[in-house]
Amino acid sequence: MTALSAGIGGVTTGILYLRSHPEIANVAASAAPRSDFTPPPRPARNGNFMLEAALGNLRNAFDLFAQAPGGDMGGTREKVGGDIQTAATELVIGINATNAESARQ
Repeated sequence: MTALSAGIGGVTTGILYLRSHPEIANVAASAAPRSDFTPPPRPARNGNFMLEAALGNLRNAFDLFAQAPGGDMGGTREKVGGDIQTAATELVIGINATNAESARQ
């Protein structure tokens, strides 16, 4: 998950930016468009529960980062939000592939 690694790096960059620009620490975050983090339907009762948990963790990370103060964090806020959403999209693609494989068996 390259997008996830990029998002983690972006968070680190944002933190470093805030440390070097304490004057923006209390600037409210701008509203970011939010993707749908809803997992596809399960093929079986307990199918994909770990993947769904990972998707839920990405949703929480997006929401928490979006709420963090610091304005645009030197341009990293939009990029990190996009990276988290890309990682979620990649995960949903994986869930769908797992579902398709399960249906073939």
